[in-house]
Amino acid sequence: EDDEDDEDDEDDEDASEDDDGGGGAGDLAAELAAFRREEAEANRLAAAKSQNAVKGAAVRRQNEMWEKALQTRIVLQRALNASAKMPTPPYARALSEADADVGPAMETCASAARATLAALCSLQAALIDGNPAIAEAAAAAAGGGGARAGDGDGDGDG
Repeated sequence: EDDEDDEDDEDDEDASEDDDGGGGAGDLAAELAAFRREEAEANRLAAAKSQNAVKGAAVRRQNEMWEKALQTRIVLQRALNASAKMPTPPYARALSEADADVGPAMETCASAARATLAALCSLQAALIDGNPAIAEAAAAAAGGGGARAGDGDGDGDG
């Protein structure tokens, strides 16, 4: 009985090899499908490469910004340390009364500190204005808090 099954299998294989009508079209369809899969994979890899290049550039910019921020912090730390050494108001008045040059020097120092603070506040405002994520968050907060207010579905109907 096993010999008969083997002969039937061989006959089936011979019949499928001899049948060029449907097999050739099936081979072409399979080859086309394989080609399309390869093309899709190539497109995916090209897109991933492009995305990786964009991410790499963003990381480089981020590192440059970090370095600049660190340098700025170092410079500002010196100014902060110097301002911490300034005399307290009662002691400053006593120094001004004792030496006529101390008052104008302290006023110059205070004026420079105010100018620095104004420049830092201006820089902060420019950075906030230039960041679209902050603008979106501010708009969402101004719009009533989104899904946090009302009935919880965020449609604004309470």
